[in-house]
Amino acid sequence: MYSNRMFARLSAIFLLTVTIFAVSISAQSNNAKNFVSSKLNATLSVEQINTRMKAVFGASALPAASKAVDLYKVNYRSQNEKGDSVILSGLIALPKSDAPKGLVVYNHGTTADR
Repeated sequence: MYSNRMFARLSAIFLLTVTIFAVSISAQSNNAKNFVSSKLNATLSVEQINTRMKAVFGASALPAASKAVDLYKVNYRSQNEKGDSVILSGLIALPKSDAPKGLVVYNHGTTADR
């Protein structure tokens, strides 16, 4: 079971990752022309989150969720390795709270040559 200190560290890593991602997106363009669309796909209740976390992580799951989470699909423009414009998508999970206490992000690896 993760301690509150470990949870705080994971939250800090997430915030750093989101900041780096946001800076890299804004470096491509200083305006909103890269944004394509966003859509609320689902809302997960506290019970749904905790059930899924326990099923996936078992006894090593993080502390129980205390807020529901809205799941948004976001589409945005970027460039591929050839410099062509492509539309990419991502998932943003926002706790339904005025001040989220912790967030988690997962990024898949993307490379130009494999």
